[in-house]
Formats: sequence, structure tokens, C-alpha cells
Amino acid sequence: MKRSGSNQTVALNCDVLINIDLNQVFHLHSTTKEPITVVYKKLAKKDISEVNAILDVDETDHVLSHKLFDSKSTAETFNMSTDIFVVDTPWLIEHLEEEAKKEHPEKLRYVLRDLAVKEGAFAYEYTGYLANIHSVKSYYQANIDMLESQKFYSLFSPNQKIYTKVKNEEPTYYANTSKVSTSQFASGSIIEGQVANSVLSRNIHVHKDSLVKDSLLFPRVVIGEGAQVEYAILDKGVEVEPGVVIRGTAEHPVVVKKGAKVTEDIHS
Repeated sequence: MKRSGSNQTVALNCDVLINIDLNQVFHLHSTTKEPITVVYKKLAKKDISEVNAILDVDETDHVLSHKLFDSKSTAETFNMSTDIFVVDTPWLIEHLEEEAKKEHPEKLRYVLRDLAVKEGAFAYEYTGYLANIHSVKSYYQANIDMLESQKFYSLFSPNQKIYTKVKNEEPTYYANTSKVSTSQFASGSIIEGQVANSVLSRNIHVHKDSLVKDSLLFPRVVIGEGAQVEYAILDKGVEVEPGVVIRGTAEHPVVVKKGAKVTEDIHS
């Protein structure tokens, strides 16, 4: 940070799926006197975990206090910190050097949470789509959310582009025996069976008379003839033998590890 020459630093959290225009946050941060700004989102109780910080924000949009989420609380919605901060760089360097001198220094997100309260940080409310990834269930649901057009276009907004590595391959082939509904497919796959309410990555082969429903399939997965996969997450290179049944639930999706060859039925 010392060598960057930047007046401001952004700290991001890898646990939230979000498409935010940081220019707006930078602009508002530059208009405040506080050296730190935090982004928060109003979320329902079911979407928050006990590792998330809940902010008490006053009528002028400044942070009064924070505490870890308490699942026993009776409130319906909470101001959940996204742990996305915009901070004045020289000020941050000074406080990180102080923290580093401690016998047991805290992780950056915890340092910034405490500093936000101490300095009365400006709290920027984000109102777009956000998925809080804190469990297998929430990871699964965030992917299934992309089957809803409103949530999909809220995340993948034409005005706020997401840049990624391009894989130029042939389009996915749908055989006469295939039956597809409410699903997303990447390129390079062969679909001969039935796929419903699922998200499929690249180079997947779904053989005839098989069923993939309410599931997430990573690249190079093979679903054998007559196999059934429901409420499951199959990692890269998983092979499901013909006739095998993998069946989880929306609350407890089955997770099959990378490269596994499934020869027997799995139920959650």
C-alpha cells in the first residue's frame, strides 16, 4: 500500500456475491469527513450466518456499533455488513502497523469492523442483488438464483460488466431425446437426457434416459444412461454410472467431490 501511491484503499470480502459500482462508494466516501466507509445490505434473517457483523446505523447513515449476528433475535431484517470497506490509505497503514505490533493481531476484516465503529464510519446501503455464501446450502441457492431472470440481470447488469476468461468452444448439442426446462448451459456439452431447474458447466455429457434436476454440475461431469441426479452438486470430472441415483434435498444438497466415480446410490 505504501508503494501504491493511492489515497484510498478498498477491502473486499470473498464471501458475498455482489455486483457493486465502487465509483459511487468512492464518491460518497470523498464527501465525508470519516476515514472509512462500509457497505451494508438489509437482509432477512434466513440469509445471514453467525459470522456476519450486524451494524447499528443512525439516521445520518453512520455506524454506531456492530455485533455478530444472533440467530435467536426476533427481528425480521438486519443491516448486515458486507465487509466491503473504502478507507483512506495513509490512515489504514497507520492502524495496520499498530495492529501488527500486537502479540495476536486480528484479521483485516475484524480490524476494519472495529475501526468503523470507533470512527463512526459512513454506511453505504447497497440495494441490488447479493448472495451471502456461508454454507453448502447458500452456495447452492446462489447458483439456482441465476435461473430467475430478475436476479440474473441484477447481478449481470449490462451497465456493470463482469470480465472473465473466455472459453471458445462449440455450442452445447441437444439430441432429439433431450428434454430441457428452466436451466442454464455452458458450451461444449452433449445433452441426451432430461435436465430441469439446473446449472450445467462446460463439457458435460448427460446420456439418454437420465435425469438431472435441481442440481449444479461442474465441468466434465458424465451422467450415465438411466441415472438420476436431484438436489446435488457434482464437482469437476465426476462420473455417475448408469442407473445410479443421487438424491439430496433443497436443505441438504448432496456434494460429490472432484473426480469421483459414483457406482452406488447416494441419498442425503
